[in-house]
Amino acid sequence: MKSDHIWSIMAKAYFTGVRILAHLLHLSLLSQLSKLSLSPLFGTSGLLLYRPLLVPSVFIISLFFFIKKRKRRLARYAEPLTLVYSAISLSIASMIGELLGPSLGPWNGPLVIDLVTLYPSIIGSSAVVSSVLLAASKGTKSAILLFLAVAATRLLTIFERALGRVLIPFLSVVLSGLSAKEQIVATAWASTTLLALSTPRWFKNVIGISVLFGGQWYLHTQAPALLPQSLASYEILASTFSTSGYVSVIDSSTDGLRLLRSDHSLLGGVFTAPPSNLLDEFLDKPWNDAEPVYSAFVMQEAIRLVSPPPKGTGNQNNALVIGLGIGSAASALIQHNVITDVVEFDPAVLAYAVKYFKFPLSRATLYIADGRQFVCDTAINGTRKYDYIIHDVFTGGVVAAELFTKEMWSDTQRVLSTDGVLAVNFGGDLTSWASKAMILTLVQGFRENGGHCRAFRDSESVSKARPGAEADFANVVVFCRHAGHELGFRDPVAADYLQSLVRHQALVPQHELRLAEYVGHHVGSNAGSFEEKSATFIITETDVAKVEQKLGQMAAQHWQIMNDVLNWSVWSQW
Repeated sequence: MKSDHIWSIMAKAYFTGVRILAHLLHLSLLSQLSKLSLSPLFGTSGLLLYRPLLVPSVFIISLFFFIKKRKRRLARYAEPLTLVYSAISLSIASMIGELLGPSLGPWNGPLVIDLVTLYPSIIGSSAVVSSVLLAASKGTKSAILLFLAVAATRLLTIFERALGRVLIPFLSVVLSGLSAKEQIVATAWASTTLLALSTPRWFKNVIGISVLFGGQWYLHTQAPALLPQSLASYEILASTFSTSGYVSVIDSSTDGLRLLRSDHSLLGGVFTAPPSNLLDEFLDKPWNDAEPVYSAFVMQEAIRLVSPPPKGTGNQNNALVIGLGIGSAASALIQHNVITDVVEFDPAVLAYAVKYFKFPLSRATLYIADGRQFVCDTAINGTRKYDYIIHDVFTGGVVAAELFTKEMWSDTQRVLSTDGVLAVNFGGDLTSWASKAMILTLVQGFRENGGHCRAFRDSESVSKARPGAEADFANVVVFCRHAGHELGFRDPVAADYLQSLVRHQALVPQHELRLAEYVGHHVGSNAGSFEEKSATFIITETDVAKVEQKLGQMAAQHWQIMNDVLNWSVWSQW
């Protein structure tokens, strides 16, 4: 009898632990899936602002409340409701985002949707966990139960962080044959099924949620066919979740565009048909179906127009491109017989650039690596010097700030050949602290070693176009060289245009950002040298967290600009 009693206690403890762990793991995964499903609509800045604090806070407050109420039978009602809501919450989140996203905005949107979808599931699971704890520990003092509640919350945080690291590799490798939305639904289905298997009425629960998820699967896979004709022209050719988040290729037969999308931003695109604003003198010329859309990406190619050019080795230059995008700049260098190395952090971006944007992978040396670490390692090894370096890692406000620090530019100068040229693309509100800091850190890094830089916008200043405007959002390409080498631009010849009509319009930098005036106007007009005025804006590696917080503010501006570029109905179909 005593032995049976011991086994009974052990079995009870085992099943109690399994149910609690199942809920904690499910909540962790549901939180990560919710974040991934909201990032294509709102980006990640709003999610990163509050998520790490609110998720554990809601869980532990709810847990304390239910433990205090001593409701042992609460799980009987809360568990099936939690399963059902978990099964439909992602679809509800998607529906609210599609309908109300533009009016909610990038900050309020994720918060409101989480309040309606994620947090009810967290409260439901906390009710189940408290009920299970109370039932398994009759007569246990409240202090011990509260300690267990704190331990459960800590486990939830650990699980969420761990899943955050492994979820995207799982989706991109194990579920690589599915679209991004199918990856979300399939993973949520598996998670909710495993949770249902841990419940007393597991068979009925598994059948019920399978029906619910089956309906969602049909809806998501058939949704493109049900779209209005106005949206049907925007076809998603491929999509997945990868290192940089949601990545997809969309194609518009109506507008003649093919675009590479990352979350709520665009990494580049090409015209697949002649644009309506094509210059008259080009109308009778053959059309190149790989014409780049954005002038800022073309302007980077002006690095080859810098005069005098780098001497190279054996009359041949080499280049390093950090950040591939659709590969337009790297492809141009390759077509001009420049030996080109490419560093790209996201394997999905590379795969899509090759498959959908004709990037000539066989003619480049590719490194799937972190750009900052690659430059650091190359500088330390001292084995390679590059005549041209193109640095383009901007993705809509969400930028790895360590790629714009004083230390980064110091290592970059060590990797740049003596007469080499650096081109850095950056997009942002030029009146913001983050933009000033990133531009001035780069410029000052070269100036303190005797080098010099010039910066060019992709369009005229907003103060000239719209006097009185507060923000001045633009893409800026900054060109820099070491001391003793001029930084002028030669006139392009026919070969420089690569038979591209768009390059005829945008290859030559036109709207120069006068750095001395920029410092005086945006940093302060008080007496003092360039170095003195810009000193407070120099970013070091210890400032990365502060800079990323500032970049979050700029991401909201970029989000609105993206909504002007493409209709919300296109952004919401992911």
